[in-house]
Amino acid sequence: MPNYQPDFNNVDATIIILDKGEYEFIIGKPKSFQRENSKGILSVGVRFPMTVAEGPMANKRTFYTCYVHTDGAKGFTKQFWMAALDYPLTREGEAKFNAENQDLDLTLETELGECGEFWHSLTDRHVTAAVDLGVNPDTGEPNQAWKRFRGVSQAAPAPRQRSEAQASRR
Repeated sequence: MPNYQPDFNNVDATIIILDKGEYEFIIGKPKSFQRENSKGILSVGVRFPMTVAEGPMANKRTFYTCYVHTDGAKGFTKQFWMAALDYPLTREGEAKFNAENQDLDLTLETELGECGEFWHSLTDRHVTAAVDLGVNPDTGEPNQAWKRFRGVSQAAPAPRQRSEAQASRR
C-alpha cells in the first residue's frame, strides 16, 4: 500500500477575522439554523461559508449569516442576495430584483440544516463586502462585522464628503 504524508502547514483550523477593508468573496454552500441567543431570543437564518477570492488573504475562510427572523435582518439579507446576483443597491436595482425574483423557494428546514433552492443558487457566486472588526455581544469575543455588500461589477461607492459643519468640529 502506498505511503501518504499529508501536509497540514497550509490549512487553517480556525476561522479568520479579516482586517477592516473591502474583500471579494466566493459564496459557499448554505446551511440553515435556528437557535436561542444568550438573552433567550430566537434567531433563524442561513449561514454561508465565504472564501476570500483574491489578494493577500486569498483562500482564507470566514462565514456570513443571513438572519430572517426580523424585518431589519431580512433587509440586510436582501442586500446580500442583490449583491450576489449583481444587482445595484439602489431603489431601481431593488425594484428590478423584486420584479425578476418572484416566488423564490426560501424554505428552511432548520433541524436538518436544509435550505430552499434560492439559497443554493448563490453558491459559487462572487460578492464584494466591506468588513470591520466587531465584538460578539453574547461572548465578548472578537468577530467579523459585515458593513455592506455590492456586486463585483458594481463600482465602489464614492468616499463621503464631510459637510462644512462636520469639518469645523474637528
